[in-house]
Amino acid sequence: MILNQIKKELNEFEIFKCEMYHEIVKTNSITKLPIKKCVDGKDVFLRVKLCNINLRQKRLGCAHSSVNLRFNALLDKIKVDTNKVNKIKIKFNQTINNIYLLDHKKGNLEKEYANLLLRNNIDLNKKHNLQNKIDDCVLIHNNYLNTLSLLKVELIKIINQNILKE
Repeated sequence: MILNQIKKELNEFEIFKCEMYHEIVKTNSITKLPIKKCVDGKDVFLRVKLCNINLRQKRLGCAHSSVNLRFNALLDKIKVDTNKVNKIKIKFNQTINNIYLLDHKKGNLEKEYANLLLRNNIDLNKKHNLQNKIDDCVLIHNNYLNTLSLLKVELIKIINQNILKE
């Protein structure tokens, strides 16, 4: 694959700060309480929907898509400055793994928050503490996405430098 084609494909990937919105528990529009349903004999919270599959196909850092694998495969096609590209690939994969872990952490915090809201006596300190932890997850996620954005820019820079050499 020629560098111009790789660059074109790299540019199609997006960074979108979704704040892991999909982990939020749905609430009843009237009571504002979390909504549960029974699945295989277990109560589970309903979540808001994932974003559109077409968007997930191009948004790097999505924990619910194969987009990160496709990006990795594209990196394997870059045959110039292989040491730099490999370092970027390692950093990319570390960041993606961190996003996956953070996605689970935020999901668990959202469930804990929802369970707290369903109690008759809400511990306001615990509620505030949980909300802060959820907000921290969002900030950390945004930082991971900033890292992905910088890595993408660095890749394009490497490609541009090598296109000029051709």
